[in-house]
Amino acid sequence: MNELLRRLLPLLATAVLAGGCSMTRQLKDGELLHYETQLELNTPLEGKAARRLESELSVIPRPEPLPKRQKWRVSLYNRLTRKPQKEKGFRHWLQTKVARPPVLYQADRIERSRLALLKRLYDEGFFHAEVAYDTLSRGRKVWVRYEIGTGQPYRLRKIEGPEDSLPLAQRLEVSQENSFLQPGQAYSQSDLAAERQRLADLANDLGYFKVRKNHFYFFVDTALGSNEADLYWRLNVGDDSTILQTYYHRNDWIYADHRLDRPADAESLDTVAFGPRYFLQSRQIVRPGLLNRVFREEAQLRYSRQRQEALLSRLQDLGIYRFINLQVQTGQDGEDAWLDRRFLLTPGFMQDVLAEFQSHTRSGSYLGLGASLTYAHKNAFRGAERFDL
Repeated sequence: MNELLRRLLPLLATAVLAGGCSMTRQLKDGELLHYETQLELNTPLEGKAARRLESELSVIPRPEPLPKRQKWRVSLYNRLTRKPQKEKGFRHWLQTKVARPPVLYQADRIERSRLALLKRLYDEGFFHAEVAYDTLSRGRKVWVRYEIGTGQPYRLRKIEGPEDSLPLAQRLEVSQENSFLQPGQAYSQSDLAAERQRLADLANDLGYFKVRKNHFYFFVDTALGSNEADLYWRLNVGDDSTILQTYYHRNDWIYADHRLDRPADAESLDTVAFGPRYFLQSRQIVRPGLLNRVFREEAQLRYSRQRQEALLSRLQDLGIYRFINLQVQTGQDGEDAWLDRRFLLTPGFMQDVLAEFQSHTRSGSYLGLGASLTYAHKNAFRGAERFDL
């Protein structure tokens, strides 16, 4: 360690003392060094809200030059111009871990950063925000300063759903008391995204298997003139009428000892049926009756995302399956929409053996030895019973 410091300190000292000119020594003709980025924020927000907004905006501009106290790392990079002969050792570590290449000024990236700042402000409800930038050049160094005016943030006055008679829209409208969007709160794009996911999840729990968050969209009315906005959400399913159908479970196929290296349908399997539920195994890993109790659901039950996630969680809690894969097939009989599920359950190692050895020395130069052996079986009687010894 002392040898490392002895070799490192002269280089670091030279880089620091050399100052700014060494930061631009390796620039090509026409290239400029992006030396520093500054943000000037003008906002009616105060206290923590203003500091939080400034902190969020400060990480958006690109490129991001090193702070002042780390500029020496660029000078060090310029001095270590010779490529190390080996991909290891002190010089390689210095070039790849300590030194940093200069950040070049690029006008197009500055404009993209301005637009990114503006978008972030719009997403937070600052619909009258303005972002401009100015540059200052000294020699081959460039300082970039963004001037940001946020204006007043908008708040939600009311939130309304569709006025049509679609059963799904009516059922979702009833659930608005649990919405992420409430009158009086600040407009936020992240809240809109969370609400789209909530609506999709709720639709799935009501049996609408094919509904996804991208089927919901919002439009905002800001023409009230009082820094308030009315928000309207709508449902767009295009020409696919099956999206608005509720789905019911038809058949479940449970492959209780599925192997990843062999297709499920290619195996010669023993099949046990419990109504519309079929348990298939080439060798009995778990008693079918146990798995049937894990499923619990009755035949022809309407699909529910929440109930299905609870089922997958119960299968995982058995502690004997390493992988659980679910495949779903949908279809229709007349006006009734159905779905079949295939559960591919891949068992893990059923038995664990752990051996531990210890040694210790007591007073009087006495050497002691100790050993322990533990054994566990996760499926001792094919009922997911755990046996420890």
